[in-house]
Amino acid sequence: MKKMTIFAAVTVLFMMGSAAASARETGGLDIKVDGLRSGDGKVMLAVMREDMSRKDWTRFDPRSTEWSSLILYAASESSSTEGTEFHVPGLPEGEKLYLYLFHDENGNGMMDLSEQMLPREGFVTGDGETIPSVTITGRDQEVSVTMTYL
Repeated sequence: MKKMTIFAAVTVLFMMGSAAASARETGGLDIKVDGLRSGDGKVMLAVMREDMSRKDWTRFDPRSTEWSSLILYAASESSSTEGTEFHVPGLPEGEKLYLYLFHDENGNGMMDLSEQMLPREGFVTGDGETIPSVTITGRDQEVSVTMTYL
C-alpha cells in the first residue's frame, strides 16, 4: 500500500508543474535518460528537495506549502528509444536534489501499478539509492540515468 501511495503522490506532484527555485539559482542540470523500451508516451521528471520515499504519506497534501515547496522543477518529454533529455536551469548551489523519473508509456499521466503494487511502467533508481540524487555545484552538470522495468 505504501508503494502505491508514494507513486500516486509523486504523480500528483508531476501534474502540479514546476515551482520557483530559490534566489541562489546558479547551476543547470542536463539529464539523459536511456534504456526506454519504447518510444510511446512521455518521460516524466520531478526535481525534489527531499527524498520523498521517506516522507510521512499519511499527511500528503500537494497544495500545502510543506509539500509544494519540495518540488523545484517538473516536466515531461516525449520518450524515445534513442534516449530522452531534460535541461533543468537555475538550481540552487550546494543543495542535494532528488530526481524522480518514470516512463508514462500509455500517456495517462500516472504511474500504473500491478495488483501487487509494483510499477508496470519504467522508473529510474539511483546507484545504491532508491532515488537518484545530485548535489548542485553552481555550474552546469550532466547526469545519465537508466530506466528500469519490472
